[in-house]
Amino acid sequence: MRAPSLLALVVIAAVAFAWSAGVSPAYDIMGTGALPDAPARQLVIQNCMICHSAQIITSQRLAPKTWLAEVNKMIKYGAPVKDADKQAIADYLAASFPVSKAPFEPEAIPVP
Repeated sequence: MRAPSLLALVVIAAVAFAWSAGVSPAYDIMGTGALPDAPARQLVIQNCMICHSAQIITSQRLAPKTWLAEVNKMIKYGAPVKDADKQAIADYLAASFPVSKAPFEPEAIPVP
């Protein structure tokens, strides 16, 4: 019974420290803020970020057919993508992270 209480104490201490340092406890751990706003953004968050951080996604630069192949590969690995959403996800990724585009640089989040 001692381990759970120690873990709880560590979590509480970490949140308290972050709060006192001016860092929001709702910090975007997975980096969803790095994903450009577009219609299929939420599909990417729901289907891709259950396993991947945004950094894995935003660091890729692929052609449209390659993005679709990547989505299909992830489905084979168990990603819960609906057939109706496959193309929308691939299109979003191809438009947001094409071969010709430099890596996405999210805006810095000011810390009070």
